Amino acid sequence: MPGLLQGPGAHELRYLGFLPLLFFLVGSLLVYFGIRQRLALRRFQRRATWTTGTVTEVRSRWVSSRDSDGMFMYFPVVRFTLPDRHEVETEVFSGSSPAPAHRGDTVTVLYDPRRPVRARIDNFWADGTLVIAVLVVIGGLFATMGLAGVVAFVALGGLG
Repeated sequence: MPGLLQGPGAHELRYLGFLPLLFFLVGSLLVYFGIRQRLALRRFQRRATWTTGTVTEVRSRWVSSRDSDGMFMYFPVVRFTLPDRHEVETEVFSGSSPAPAHRGDTVTVLYDPRRPVRARIDNFWADGTLVIAVLVVIGGLFATMGLAGVVAFVALGGLG
């Protein structure tokens, strides 16, 4: 039985089969990078030490990529005291939008005991959990839609 994508004009329609494949590949990459970020966050949290600190400043930077127009990201500077009584003041290594804290706020700080200047604020906005979740969910949707499109394309005789 001839497929639905045969006859006059079918040659042009065959190229549409790459569109679902592109959706699948982009979605799969988003899921991959989301999971990779989550694993990196968990590794940091396992080795990190928790303490209380104070936000001394919030720095803003315009962050853009070739895929977006950009946005302001906020990077708090925190001051905290190590167990040996040395004081550390450092900019957290992950920015967020909106700002996760404001000048003068008391926050929970996670820091790497081997490199205390590598620190982050322990809250939902600052640890990247939301971004990771969005990457995985959107990536999963794209991959599922792409896979369904590829299956439908093949079922309609798109490769024949």
